[in-house]
Amino acid sequence: MSNSKASLSDDLRRAHDESKFHVWNGIGAAIASLFVPLLGALAAYSGYNLVRIMERRWVGVMIGVLGAVNFLMWVLWLLFVF
Repeated sequence: MSNSKASLSDDLRRAHDESKFHVWNGIGAAIASLFVPLLGALAAYSGYNLVRIMERRWVGVMIGVLGAVNFLMWVLWLLFVF
């Protein structure tokens, strides 16, 4: 009775097989949101769905938080600076 988790690569592979959209668009949108903050909303959505798919929640949380922070910083900039 072993209680071992799958490796990170196996977990990513399973998430990729289950939902390629959320894996690749989440990663791409999180990186692109550094330059185009509007894409942060897509990264946050994909990160949320990755949390539900993967055993390791931190991967989806990191993608979602990076996108959400960039998006929210842009919204705050629009509200208070522009």
